[in-house]
Amino acid sequence: MRIAVLKFGGTSLANPECRRFAIEKIISKKQVYDKVVCVVSAMARYPYPYATQSLKNLVPNLNDKYLDQVISFGEILSSYVMLNDLADYDVLVDVINYKQNGIKTDGNYQNANIIGFDSNNYYHKFSDVDIVITPGFLGNYKDNVTTLKSGGSDLTSFVIGKGLGADIFVYSDVNGIYDKDPKRSDNALKYDNMSFNMLLDLIRDGAKVMQYESVLYAKKHKIPFTVSSTFTNDFGTKVN
Repeated sequence: MRIAVLKFGGTSLANPECRRFAIEKIISKKQVYDKVVCVVSAMARYPYPYATQSLKNLVPNLNDKYLDQVISFGEILSSYVMLNDLADYDVLVDVINYKQNGIKTDGNYQNANIIGFDSNNYYHKFSDVDIVITPGFLGNYKDNVTTLKSGGSDLTSFVIGKGLGADIFVYSDVNGIYDKDPKRSDNALKYDNMSFNMLLDLIRDGAKVMQYESVLYAKKHKIPFTVSSTFTNDFGTKVN
């Protein structure tokens, strides 16, 4: 069984028009792969009301355990909005929530560490549907929701992808990885291919392309992935 894991950042899900592009990517991958898993971030970024920081600002006095419960709403809502949008398409699709997503963590709320992954629920879902949507950034500790470090949806996609033996595609509003911010520099150069170490160096130097810990995980487990734009058909950057 060929499986693709597609991770969509918040800017890819910010509004119906953005999500239409994301859905086109999902449908396109389903034409190539037997099954598709979509890992979704919270919609848009601060100050959008469902972004992580916006939700966090609503409850500044909560302890970390309860704060995780509040900010998890962003990713949970995003997964069901995508399920709703995909209802207009002729596909079999369902959601796996944080209690089912197989990601077990410790109880370090707000910055949980992944201690295990169970793929069984995905294969159970695959017997009925072709596309599974799951919220990124979230894990499970004794049936309580935990959140990973900021940017943890990248790590979610790598853990799931490794567990399922899937090809991994990371989508954002930028069509790959550049030597400098292409939104601020007209002479930024895009990498077609790069090593894990090259990407880690870029992040250490301040590039906000991915979560550092996620790339470390991918390097440790030798998990290749492709970074590209939700909004174009450019190949992007292959990292391995």
